[in-house]
This record gives sequence, structure tokens and C-alpha cells, in this order.
Amino acid sequence: MAVILIVDDEAPSRRLASFVLQLEDYIVLTAANGSQALEHLDRTRVDLIITDLRMPLMDGDTFLHQVRSDERFTRLPIIVLTGSAYDDDRRLVTGRGIDAYLMKPTSSEELVATVKRLLAE
Repeated sequence: MAVILIVDDEAPSRRLASFVLQLEDYIVLTAANGSQALEHLDRTRVDLIITDLRMPLMDGDTFLHQVRSDERFTRLPIIVLTGSAYDDDRRLVTGRGIDAYLMKPTSSEELVATVKRLLAE
């Protein structure tokens, strides 16, 4: 069973994504910011990350940089799921080695399909 880490400072977004993915039998961990997410990654094997970009304490870009700088996670699939409509944000994280970029709100079907595709690769 795959373990997915959801990183988002908005509790309703974390809950909704968790609910949708748990219905598909995934194990879901959550973090409210990049710092908490890094703690999860140090303690638990994770198969995929879904992260927002705009968060307090450690934003998504800094988090992505730290994850991709760690040899343990260079091949870990990452989905950016964000409400940020700024083209600069998309260009910024494209260089961070993300595997998919989804805009909030996204459909449950699109989220699940993206997760399944990345875990199958």
C-alpha cells in the first residue's frame, strides 16, 4: 500500500485530499508546512508527495529544493497542488524536478488519476 504525504497549510485542503486518497486505499500522512513534511520524510517511507507552494515557516519551493537535494528523494514523485495562478510560481518549481502541477480546485478524479499514473511509473 502506497504512502502519500500531503503538505498544505490549509486544513480543509489537507482533509479533502486525504479523504479522496484514503478512499483509494492509500495511506496518507499530512503536514502543514515544509518543516513538518521534512520530519515525516526522516521518520517514514513515503512513495509520493503532494505539496502546496504558499505556506508559512517553509514554503513549497524551499521544501522542494531540500527534498530534491537529498539523495534519498531524487526519484520520489512530487505533485504540486496549488491555488497559485502565478506563472512565475510554475516556472520556479519546474526547475525543482516536480512530476505534475495541478491547480486548486482540482477534481478528485484528476488527483487520483495523477497519483496512480505517477506511482505506476
